[in-house]
Amino acid sequence: MKLVIICIIVIGLYTPSILSQTGRQHWRIHDIIESIVLITAYNDRDSAWLPHGTGVFIDIDSTWPDIYLLTNQHIFNSRDSFIIKQNFYYESDDDTSLFIYEACEFTYVKNGNEYCPSTEDSDFVIIPIPRPPDSLESDAIPARDFISFDRLDYGMDVEFYGFPNYLDWGLYKYTYNMPILRSGSISYFSYDKVFDGKKKILMPGMLLIDGVSIGGNSGGPVFAKLPYVSSNSAVNYKRKFIGIISGHYHINKNMEIVPGYYKKYTENSNLAFVISISTIMKYFKTEVEKNRRK
Repeated sequence: MKLVIICIIVIGLYTPSILSQTGRQHWRIHDIIESIVLITAYNDRDSAWLPHGTGVFIDIDSTWPDIYLLTNQHIFNSRDSFIIKQNFYYESDDDTSLFIYEACEFTYVKNGNEYCPSTEDSDFVIIPIPRPPDSLESDAIPARDFISFDRLDYGMDVEFYGFPNYLDWGLYKYTYNMPILRSGSISYFSYDKVFDGKKKILMPGMLLIDGVSIGGNSGGPVFAKLPYVSSNSAVNYKRKFIGIISGHYHINKNMEIVPGYYKKYTENSNLAFVISISTIMKYFKTEVEKNRRK
């Protein structure tokens, strides 16, 4: 695996509340951004590596030699190799109260060690990645910050991150890759299979969030925002990892072009599909147990 530091790309100011903290507090926005990656793939038409989707690092056990990259099967299955771009965060060493991001990248080639459900109903893949050295200070979402499916509730506030259509928006740069943050709420829980006609759109352990997701958001992390009152009586939020985006719900419509002639088109319902971390971990633990018995 090749790791190449590219450049320093973002400098900003801390707020006074952040300045009063010591150490790397979990989960500040900086830590979340470090856990999210832009997945790029080679495009034959453009003869270039272009944005392909989103992924997120998780740390299931700090004593294990690997961390794990979560993304969607529909991203993973379409290519044999990827360039994965990640941002690292550093605190300024002087008194200017600055935070600095550096972008880096590494190439990932499929090697058969990935945990990938054999059914199309489970649109996720778990990719082992060697744990980076401590000197890089990279972040992965620890298991203690997962929230189980049965602890979620209707109307719970969420936020989700990803790289939606970066090229179309003109935001994609080789030197840095900052995800787009969006917010919404939990709208629906799936405890059984849900069909749209003959197409299976939801499986048990999935949910819908009321939030705009478009191409490129797939594989991006979703967090529940749980409010709490701090010691100084201010309302703050704990972020708990819910799962990853797997797409958005299309509404099929007919538009009358001229009297009697209709054209079919699809519209984004602003409802995004989410695969819960509970579902992902249930599969992962089953596969790990199988490997131990071999």
